[in-house]
Amino acid sequence: MSELGYMLLDRASPLGSEGDSKLLRASFDALDLKQHGGLALVDIGAAGDLPPRFKPVEPWLAYIGFEPDERSRTELLAKSSDCLSYTIHEHAIGAAHGSVDLHLLEGAVFSSTFEPDRAVLDRYPGSDKFDIVAKVTMDTVPLDSLGLQHCDFIKADIQGGELAALVGASETLARCFGLEVEVEFTQLYKDQPLFGDVQAFAAQQGFEFVDFLTLGRWSRDRDDRLGQCLYGDALFLRPPEQVMANAPDERNIAAYLAVLITYRRYDLAQRAIGMLADGHPLRRGPLIELVDKARGRQTRIAALHRAALRFTGGGTPGYRSHLFY
Repeated sequence: MSELGYMLLDRASPLGSEGDSKLLRASFDALDLKQHGGLALVDIGAAGDLPPRFKPVEPWLAYIGFEPDERSRTELLAKSSDCLSYTIHEHAIGAAHGSVDLHLLEGAVFSSTFEPDRAVLDRYPGSDKFDIVAKVTMDTVPLDSLGLQHCDFIKADIQGGELAALVGASETLARCFGLEVEVEFTQLYKDQPLFGDVQAFAAQQGFEFVDFLTLGRWSRDRDDRLGQCLYGDALFLRPPEQVMANAPDERNIAAYLAVLITYRRYDLAQRAIGMLADGHPLRRGPLIELVDKARGRQTRIAALHRAALRFTGGGTPGYRSHLFY
């Protein structure tokens, strides 16, 4: 949605340097994820491209995308992929088997099963991207009905339908380590769930809200970066105390650590590694050195960032700068 306003937190983040990417790839190598069939990434609302955060580790991914909009799906299928496996399904993911109306909008990535709320959208420049160009009826299926062998992480971005998709995935979520969910704080579509609804459901499934990866502000004036905070991408993770207490097998240990490292949650990764048995290979192999190095680098950059904020008087007024996520 950033085309209408400003993203104050960038999904790629200032740590998305080549050095950071090398650390990430080396960590995935150390986890031997290819032997375990790759990290199973389920992308609900796959329009566009592979999520940027996962791009550096594309060769380690077992990617499963869902995109019911034929325009976006055709583009996705035409792209080359370096993923270990790459599948795009046409299913619309919902809370249950049924049918819904999909509003096809001028901006294909904004298409939704919810009707755009013009009373809100028309306050902002560029809202013509939300003009309805067609409406089609499509069948919905719950994720639980598809029999996915693995689902390590779910990214959901379906313009208001994220909560319904999660409700229909309660069994799948039990095998999942984290979620990245687009959430809204104001209804851009009529009657859509908001962040509080998503957070409450995720908590019921055992996920803790960790952070906002992005926060998007829209302004009445394109040149004003202090617009209203309307949406963001929220990160939910299972805590290491929960995951490691359930005696995960080697594949799930590797997948969980891969999720934590991808999202630069090095404190949680260190905690999880520390909970492994003393003789476990990951406690004395290259991974722990890589995680320690990455966290040390993160700490040094944070110190430089704080110093820069003191020097500049705190940066742009109206929001706190957010470095890592």
